[in-house]
Amino acid sequence: MKPIISLFSILFVCTNSAYADLPPAPSYVENCTIDKQQTKGEQCISCGDAFHGDVDACKNQYTSQGYTKKCQTSGASVWTEIWCKPTTQNTAETVVKAQEEEIKTVEKPVSPKSESSSCAYVSNKTPFAAGLLILGFVIGRRRQLR
Repeated sequence: MKPIISLFSILFVCTNSAYADLPPAPSYVENCTIDKQQTKGEQCISCGDAFHGDVDACKNQYTSQGYTKKCQTSGASVWTEIWCKPTTQNTAETVVKAQEEEIKTVEKPVSPKSESSSCAYVSNKTPFAAGLLILGFVIGRRRQLR
């Protein structure tokens, strides 16, 4: 009985974490690209060094060089960030104004239940995992009674 309980306990734990890197929905269009984020008078770079083990990798590398983070692609374990900075001092004011306008026109954020979310924990799957655990106990109990 102990192997069955152990097996279902492992399934229970793994089920909660198995949804960490769900791919985006087929209709998802990535908006975090240099082409879509770079404005006139800016220099942008793509940083793919960030991951769940070092979420500040790009920040540590580019903030000291005057870059600011524009966006981050979907992904819970691995993602890409776009970092931009003004190309000249004169255009810095233009870039700040453009960013302020962009902030005003930002769409409503995507809810965590959306298919394109990169949320690392999907709570609506917990009842399924609990059901597997209970099923494991029932099967183990029946074998013990035989």
